[in-house]
Amino acid sequence: MPEFRVEVVDSVDGIRTMREAWNSLLGIAGAKSVFLTCDWLCTWAQTYATGGGCSPHVLTVWSDKDLLAIAPWVMRQEKFGPFRLRSLAFLGTPETSSDYLDVIVRAGKEKDVAAAIYRHLFETARSCWDRLQFVDVPCDSTFFLWFLNLLEEGGRHYDSSVGSFCPVAFLPENRDSFFRELTVTGRQQFNRHSKLLSQRGKVEHVRTTGNAAVETLGSFMDLYSRRWAISDDRFQSFLKAYTDCVAEEGIVRIDLLKVDSLVIAGLLHLRSGDTESMYLMAIDRDFEPGISIGNIIVGICIGRAIEEGVKTYDFLKGMEPYKFRWARNGKRLMDVRVHSRAPGSFLYFTWQTIKSLGKVVLR
Repeated sequence: MPEFRVEVVDSVDGIRTMREAWNSLLGIAGAKSVFLTCDWLCTWAQTYATGGGCSPHVLTVWSDKDLLAIAPWVMRQEKFGPFRLRSLAFLGTPETSSDYLDVIVRAGKEKDVAAAIYRHLFETARSCWDRLQFVDVPCDSTFFLWFLNLLEEGGRHYDSSVGSFCPVAFLPENRDSFFRELTVTGRQQFNRHSKLLSQRGKVEHVRTTGNAAVETLGSFMDLYSRRWAISDDRFQSFLKAYTDCVAEEGIVRIDLLKVDSLVIAGLLHLRSGDTESMYLMAIDRDFEPGISIGNIIVGICIGRAIEEGVKTYDFLKGMEPYKFRWARNGKRLMDVRVHSRAPGSFLYFTWQTIKSLGKVVLR
């Protein structure tokens, strides 16, 4: 087996200096997602991982001078009874609900990289962590296929479970073809509600991207905060910093639905290649409750995405019924948790097992 070297990047500045190499590796890796880009995860790290027992712990795997893999992780200090547990998890979770998190590996090197990271975790750095908590990992992750196999062979304490589901719509070349594939009820509801909305005033769909999206973000977040009755300054700071960072790339796209200049609904999309992901939705629930304005803006945005050559419209994780009016496919995620033999970690694992058994008995 070739000799591999594992190094740790434990600062935001260290992640930032890797931007070019990071995104180049992502371009030739099996795992591809906007949530794995250096810009997204570095912005998350500078917002959420700079204190409070949380710091970056990114593993890089090298073969001589060739970068083969990046494990974009964070180290968290968590209290459990009298113990302080050190948990390794993915950057980007849970605060910003990042999906499709994975270890970024040069395609074809997943088995070797899994072995190198396994040896690092259970030999070189075995005293540096208590738990591994990897959530929202794609079930078809080749890296985790090999990593779980190594855990099994090594007799390690771990559990894997079915995670979230991400509804996905694969888009045809024209809008009419897509709408013909919808159920009759879904198509009729969209047309009927669109007509009712047009009777309330002048309907306008506005999409902003680039620097214009930076300016529109405030209006969207005002509506989002009112809809969900939350005011999270750190999350808004994260979105503002990320939108500024990628303004020239056109990744963030904000769609607003207006009636007589009044903003009644909005979607925040993330565009990556030929995939558009619906990251946030906000609607004015006081505006004509009998009209599904959320459904209308989704239909308008999908039609726009088809016109722009988008092939996949991803609703991201969540089983909300409205998503399945448009999506006929989906991607399953999984959660993987590994426990060391440290007393605190073992007791935590035992406690979680007892809780799970209790739920089964109560059923």
